[in-house]
Amino acid sequence: MTTPLGHALTLPCGLVLPNRIAKAALSEFMADSEGVPSEHMIALYRRWGEGGAGLIITGNVMVDPRYIEAPGNVILNGKLSKVARTQLQAIAEAGKSSGSAVLMQLSHAGALASKQACERPVAPSLRRRGTPGTGAFSSAPCRALTQEEIESIVAQFVAASKMASDAGFDGVQIQSGHGHLISQFLSPGLNRRTDDWGGSLHNRARLMLEIVDEVRARLPGNFAISIKLNASDFIEDGFRFDDCLGVVEWLNSAEIDLIEISGGSRVQPKMFGLIQPDCYEADGRLASGYNGTGAYFGSFSKAVKTVARMPVLVTGGVRSRKDAEQVILHEVADIVGFGRPMCLDEKLPEKLLFGEVDVIDDIMPEGLVPGGHLGFDSSFGFFRDVHFEALIAWHSMQMARLCNGSKMDAPVKLLSALRAFRKSLRATRQR
Repeated sequence: MTTPLGHALTLPCGLVLPNRIAKAALSEFMADSEGVPSEHMIALYRRWGEGGAGLIITGNVMVDPRYIEAPGNVILNGKLSKVARTQLQAIAEAGKSSGSAVLMQLSHAGALASKQACERPVAPSLRRRGTPGTGAFSSAPCRALTQEEIESIVAQFVAASKMASDAGFDGVQIQSGHGHLISQFLSPGLNRRTDDWGGSLHNRARLMLEIVDEVRARLPGNFAISIKLNASDFIEDGFRFDDCLGVVEWLNSAEIDLIEISGGSRVQPKMFGLIQPDCYEADGRLASGYNGTGAYFGSFSKAVKTVARMPVLVTGGVRSRKDAEQVILHEVADIVGFGRPMCLDEKLPEKLLFGEVDVIDDIMPEGLVPGGHLGFDSSFGFFRDVHFEALIAWHSMQMARLCNGSKMDAPVKLLSALRAFRKSLRATRQR
């Protein structure tokens, strides 16, 4: 194995990743109405565990049952039941079965909390309108969090990290991007607070920094802590790349083991490679990729690596073995993440490591079309939101086929996947 993707990487905490390929976080929507993982989810992680990735990161695990992304999320609800604890242990064991390291991604949805599960979400500041979205991903107007509630959220992330450690996970990834609550605090447009949790960048980053400090203080030194951070929100009044670099400087002193650079949110889903008409270019000095690697955030991660003391992971857009290798060789990042391609072929890491694949499948579902009033880049927000939800639905369907040992079902149409997804989530909520 001569590829640079096959080189091991030791994180600052001492955790050794056997190679430079990561399965990035993807919401699985495979938990019951109480947030307990299903047997299907265990089977899915067994498949991914056998696929050869050096690192596996779970989908969103919610730290507060009142404010979840959508029905079907795994939830760490205070004291875990015996069944929930057993299922989480089984997921960790399945993912680690062939030598991969496994991190649990922890998140609080905040303003993104699904209307199907939450009548009044919370946010850094009062919001009189819900966030854009349809179906499972629509949300209601938000109230502002109190200071006491913010402090309790820090405690929730610490408690969830302890549960992850007890279940056998190698560490956690704190979701601080993609519009979730910590990302909302980081955004000057969404965080209008005038107390110690808003205003300056340091105050807006305080929630994230306090969570990291408390988790590090209360968990063993060999427990890995990762941060997923937006390079930019790509909206005019959002978190920008200069802010990102400032936050990374503070994280250098926080004993972080890995930082994943991503970007966007439901409003501007650049993490999916979709650019909406009102996209705000975060930094005109940076190209959209780097050295032809195709990585959506390659230029940003390359710049982050010049200031970061911890390893950097970049996910999204890499669609060939050569490009993945260039990410490592050109020091764009230390690890290459794959999300949606892992829904289509769980053996992708192994194939990349052994040179069995040169071009990575980038199959898009039938019905995902650009242009016109009905396309994913429509000038009408409703149609953009439908495409966003349907794309998640289609890949969720592919994950379900993986856990059953089935092959990818490329011909399934976008709207058919969306209908099946919504039906499944309604059934989950009602159980």
